[in-house]
Amino acid sequence: MNTIPEQLHQYLDRLTEAMYEMGYRDALHDIATRQAELDAAWRPIGRASYEEKVAARIAESQRRAEQVRAELNRRPVAIVEWPRLRYRAEVEGAA
Repeated sequence: MNTIPEQLHQYLDRLTEAMYEMGYRDALHDIATRQAELDAAWRPIGRASYEEKVAARIAESQRRAEQVRAELNRRPVAIVEWPRLRYRAEVEGAA
């Protein structure tokens, strides 16, 4: 009976595993590429990208900060008298 020598059998197993791993890796790469293509293709026309959304939010935050700064600069300097803090011992001693 003709049988495959053990070393050849192990070599073929390793070769099969390596080809499987290469195919698996290539398949994952293809999936990632197609996902990126679909993301770009399915994005409705006129919809802002994530980078544009972040830039718009930063610009809005800066605009509001400038408004607050201008409002604070318009007000006269006022001294605010804060109420005196009462500690727990004072409150419990008064009761």
